Amino acid sequence: MLKKLMVPLDGSENAERVLPWVKQYAAREHSEVILLRLAPPERGGAFPDELEHAGDYLQRIERELNYAGVPCKTLVRRGNPARVIVHAADREGCDLILMSTRGGSKVQRWAVGGVTEQVLRLSPIPVLVVQSRAALPRQGRVSRVIVPVDGSKLAEAALPWSIRLAKLLKAKLVFLYVYPTGPIGLRTRHQPTFEALDRRMTRLCNELQKEGQRAIFRVQSGDAADRILAFADLHDLIVTTTHGAGGFKRWIFGSVAEKLIHEASTPVLVFKTPSQV
Repeated sequence: MLKKLMVPLDGSENAERVLPWVKQYAAREHSEVILLRLAPPERGGAFPDELEHAGDYLQRIERELNYAGVPCKTLVRRGNPARVIVHAADREGCDLILMSTRGGSKVQRWAVGGVTEQVLRLSPIPVLVVQSRAALPRQGRVSRVIVPVDGSKLAEAALPWSIRLAKLLKAKLVFLYVYPTGPIGLRTRHQPTFEALDRRMTRLCNELQKEGQRAIFRVQSGDAADRILAFADLHDLIVTTTHGAGGFKRWIFGSVAEKLIHEASTPVLVFKTPSQV
């Protein structure tokens, strides 16, 4: 499932904070890690030296991962960072891109024009986003894979991938629905959707339990993003879906997925189906 992982690095301490998660996922699946160093733009005669420094930097990271039993391949590239990352991940046949992003900044500063945001918009490959402030769970393992569902085909498109990931990580699957609060009319409109979702999720959890995969369906009420954030802890991984490129501005500003990525203290895996890209 995760045979190749793409890890973009720019030489910063912030970018390197994704490495503990790289070790966790790659070592478990015996995955190959593609380390991509984004070199500064070419400036006269400095080009060869900068490439050499970038190569030396990657060799240091490669040695660290090799020591943890993770095989690596190194690449040094120039160009638009997001486009280079997505193109290299696709060309190398990667199954997942792992990136870190700073926490604590305003949403607009992080979202508009940021490399992580651009990769999320462009990549057909799932992207695991780790806040630079996030800490590894105790014992270095994920205990729950939390999959928010809202009754839509978009949200449920990630279910097969989430199930395979939970089996790989030997983690419990939690399908989480947040029932909206507000006027009675709003709750009444959501009731048929919830009842149909409840039947599907209950049936799916029963099937997974028979296969030996722990799975439950949980319901919260309130603001969707706030309840998901409160429900998750350091031992969890959240899997969410996005709208495609056409709806990306709506996704970034004020939506549930954007808030999860910006505020979660646990990693958030962003999944897009082929029809979304």
